[in-house]
Amino acid sequence: MNGNNEENYERLTRKQYREQQKKTIQKDDEKLNNDEVNINEENLGFEKEDKNSRHNRISKKLNWIILYLCMGIIIVFLILFFFNP
Repeated sequence: MNGNNEENYERLTRKQYREQQKKTIQKDDEKLNNDEVNINEENLGFEKEDKNSRHNRISKKLNWIILYLCMGIIIVFLILFFFNP
């Protein structure tokens, strides 16, 4: 069996082999693209909802961090103002 396959490959010219490889690659790419489109269409609503919820969580955390930093700066200035070294 292996000898038969090797003979078939040896009979192909380089140009024919490259064309054959291009065709198989294009077929694989088309299959992958079709699968990606189907997956993207199914998850489109979920991704939008997930991005909005993630954005809201991050914005709340950022607001709390900004508040704590402002409070820390005010406390440092008060300490420096009342306890002059």
